[in-house]
Amino acid sequence: MVSIQMLCYNYIEYIQMEPRSVHSWRQADCLSFVLNFYNDRTTFLEPGVNNLGNTGDGKIASDFPIVQYAVAQVWKITGQSTMIYRLVDLGFLLLGLLSIYKLYCYWFKDKYWLALLLTGIVYTSTILAYYGPTSLSDIQALGLSCAAFYHFIKWLDNKENRYLYSTLFLFTFAGLLKMSSAFIFAIAIAYFVVRVLFGSQEDKKGLWSYSNVLFLFTPFLPWIAWYSHVHFYNELHHNEFFLIGILPIWEMTFEDATYNTFCLVGDLSSFFLSTSILFLLLVSVLAFLVLKFKSFFTEFYLRVLLPILALICYILLFYQVFNVHDYYLLNMIPILVIVLGLLIKYALEKYMSAFNHVFLPFTLFLVLVFLTHQTAVITRGRIEMGNWGFLSMVISKEKKAYFEWNTWYDRSRYEILENIQEETLDSIGLTKDQKVLCLGDYTINRSLYLINRLGYTDFAQDLGNIDKFLALYKDKRINYLIVIDWDKVSKDKLEPYLKNKVYEKQGTSIYKL
Repeated sequence: MVSIQMLCYNYIEYIQMEPRSVHSWRQADCLSFVLNFYNDRTTFLEPGVNNLGNTGDGKIASDFPIVQYAVAQVWKITGQSTMIYRLVDLGFLLLGLLSIYKLYCYWFKDKYWLALLLTGIVYTSTILAYYGPTSLSDIQALGLSCAAFYHFIKWLDNKENRYLYSTLFLFTFAGLLKMSSAFIFAIAIAYFVVRVLFGSQEDKKGLWSYSNVLFLFTPFLPWIAWYSHVHFYNELHHNEFFLIGILPIWEMTFEDATYNTFCLVGDLSSFFLSTSILFLLLVSVLAFLVLKFKSFFTEFYLRVLLPILALICYILLFYQVFNVHDYYLLNMIPILVIVLGLLIKYALEKYMSAFNHVFLPFTLFLVLVFLTHQTAVITRGRIEMGNWGFLSMVISKEKKAYFEWNTWYDRSRYEILENIQEETLDSIGLTKDQKVLCLGDYTINRSLYLINRLGYTDFAQDLGNIDKFLALYKDKRINYLIVIDWDKVSKDKLEPYLKNKVYEKQGTSIYKL
């Protein structure tokens, strides 16, 4: 079933593309780390990107680069290939979906059809469908978190140490790859405490021990070690491209917080999961929490409540990003999985007869088909709309027009750089030892990654003051100037630098300085 959904989401073409469209910025950053490992310019503990940054070395650290380093070693056999990284992330996505299915099979006992359909519905999350085969570390952490939580539930119920060890191993790497996945680990710790406090004597005897408590906190050691290294490493090199920390709501103005609230409720939540499904889930959760409030001090009630509290805490701690950064919600998908699964588990125990009726699986299947189509249209729209999207009735004409314009605009700026050959760059003198400045690229690394060159972009710069901006780079010994979007720069102010054009194609120009 998942493979059919992937075909609907156009993964066959998608995995062959360079980073495009929505948040290609962050995808290119991850690929830039790989490229620098591949070129042997950086080491595992001293990673870096193509953008040379403030100190001219491009050295900066963020997520634990174990996957990026491994992909770089594969590239040394295959050559530079974005598709290989996409396939790796796709593997982590499949691990996550398989773990969700196994968790639901375990909770729902013999209702395999229910586990399969609900897993499929979770996979209709637009952010999961779109970012699944990208190069984001969030997908890797998501897959490991889902697998870790499944193993944790097995340990909680069966008290077998092998599940505890696998849980800690998976959560450790999930947190190293993306620290936000620690929220799922926190839920697991809370579940352990709740089981010890409210479980049976057998549970307490089988779970509570000093060794188990110590083991549960072992992931914090590598987390602290790595992120301490990141902090000191980035301070040493004075590069601050990436967020290491939080962006809480209490540091925002009222106007900005209000705007982000509208964005989160209006747009981003619909990318998390279908608005109608989210609304139904929200009503169900509130109804359960209110009607069962007398059961507050019971294990099941707290198992529903705690993930909701974790989600609220996460959103408040990163509220500043929710004006546009939907991928920050990726590592909260396990919370959706947990709460949805628990409510269905509760319904199964209370209303078993309803789940034995053929009407329910048929209805859920129709819902899954509709949601898959809806997600496919939006995912394809973010990549390349195509005829299927234009013929669909699930999104408005205005949304279709926006998708068409966005994909055209994105492709028009970067397509030349995607396809330019290494030999072409060498023939005009732009060899790998030459530094470039790319104008019209608002990202940190995208253009530099595509041409496999080191240098700078106009990231976070005021192009209205282009002459002053360019003057700053004279000391950095820039050899070539690339312009990919003339609408973003003033040609008059650039005139002194445009004397020696060495390449021109479809609006992309390269000048030797």
